[in-house]
Amino acid sequence: MPKQLFQYDLLISCPGDISNDEISAIDDAVNDFNAAYEDVMGIKVRTKHWSKSSYSESGGKPQDLLNKQFVKDCDLTIALFWTRFGTPTDTYGSGTEEEIEIMLESGKQVFVGFCEIPINPSILSSPKNSDEYNRVLTFKEKYKERGIYFSYSSIEDLKKIFYAHLSTHFIIQSKNDNSNEVLMPNLSVKSISNNLLLDIVYTYSFTESLIFESPLNAILGLFTKISAYDVCDEEVMEITNVMKAFNLDKLNELNSSFYPKVEFDKDKQILIETCAKALDIKLHSHFFSLGDLRREALNLNVFGGGKSLKGTDNEKSKYEDLYNLYDYIEYYIGITKFEKLYENLLCISLAISNNGTTFDEDIEISLLFPKDMLIKHRELPVIDSYSLDKIYEKHYLEDFFGIPRTSRYNGYDSSIKPLPVVNNYKPTPSMHELLNNNSDPTEDFYERMDDVFTYDYFEENDSVILKLHLDYIKHNSTIAFPSVIFVRHSDSDISYVLKSKHCKDEIHGRIIGKITEINHAESLKADAMTSSLNSM
Repeated sequence: MPKQLFQYDLLISCPGDISNDEISAIDDAVNDFNAAYEDVMGIKVRTKHWSKSSYSESGGKPQDLLNKQFVKDCDLTIALFWTRFGTPTDTYGSGTEEEIEIMLESGKQVFVGFCEIPINPSILSSPKNSDEYNRVLTFKEKYKERGIYFSYSSIEDLKKIFYAHLSTHFIIQSKNDNSNEVLMPNLSVKSISNNLLLDIVYTYSFTESLIFESPLNAILGLFTKISAYDVCDEEVMEITNVMKAFNLDKLNELNSSFYPKVEFDKDKQILIETCAKALDIKLHSHFFSLGDLRREALNLNVFGGGKSLKGTDNEKSKYEDLYNLYDYIEYYIGITKFEKLYENLLCISLAISNNGTTFDEDIEISLLFPKDMLIKHRELPVIDSYSLDKIYEKHYLEDFFGIPRTSRYNGYDSSIKPLPVVNNYKPTPSMHELLNNNSDPTEDFYERMDDVFTYDYFEENDSVILKLHLDYIKHNSTIAFPSVIFVRHSDSDISYVLKSKHCKDEIHGRIIGKITEINHAESLKADAMTSSLNSM
């Protein structure tokens, strides 16, 4: 929803000896202030300075023109002095002094800063410069009585001090402005569909939840890339025949003993051929040929990577791409099996909104489901452990079931306050422990799901209560739940109760459910491939 934003113009006023670095420090302090308070207080400050806010104009004295163009319209000002007081005007000792007095007469906030960076004695050696500096000191004494100035001894010092003064000014002003206004959060639960906040239950889809390159596109790309390699066994046969012609058979046998020829695994080859057939891709006769690629016989690197392989760059690259192709096909099989289990399930994506005038914290959300409606996450289906392992190589379960942040709402992690740092060191498992890990794959899957579906469930009579806790939510913001919630039907509405630290009473509401179908249609090639591979 649109937010109300109050903009304040800050005039930067200073004589010519104030450096660009000091003006930039003021700009930086203002930018930091806006980043910290724009959303919280609905306040934004922008800077005005003659170098960027004035324009050429005739028909008046320079200071009068500046006053008319932007000075009088500014809401507050910061004036900086070092060694020079500035050029006198008709009314005041300098343009900067005139701008300060204009702001004070209008009842506007004025910050005055005096630079205490050491002065080179040569600067004050001339009577004119010495007089200028004495005027600064006299002016400083005058404003010392008013108590509206500060001193700084470095650029960083200036930035920190002014940021603190600016923040204090607006915080005090905000308290005064809101003295008669009751600041209250205004919480509600909404459901999400297609990144919009709507009341809706929809059919779950992996293609909606995952944002990644299609594995099918990767597979098709690798088939094309591998087919283009200029690597085949005929060249190797020619080299062998030449060696025989020169009676170099013994040398060839010795070479083969220390560096046996690499061949692509036959079982993996069968899977790739089956995939190619399903996709109607014709493989040429040397598709799996690796030329004269060899491996050191005594190298213990079972993957054949690194320095163990000896051959041309093309041969090594083709070998790697064949294994990448095999891995992608296995991953695709796992994904399609996983998707098949979930394709007809219904789910709802929820978010909590705060449309009030202040933040809220320690929020407890209770959703009331009919007992036959909610599917707890430990009741969801699990595929075989081998396919899961292939999926885990590329994804976390949050990729499938979590609700990522969008421009309309933040992710659940934005509601969590950071915990104190603790020592969670766990020793690295030994090789024996890794080889003898007999953990239940199903239980491992559900333990991973526990980290995504961070809900508590309580059964009462004919209902199931799902509870979720949020540490914090800003005003005028929306935070998504940690994950989608699966349901068996959408015949019943879902009621909710909200309790929080800053809401005096419980908030009761209802989510009205209706089903929308998400298109699951895939290409004919993908369907054919899935059918063929899943039958293996």
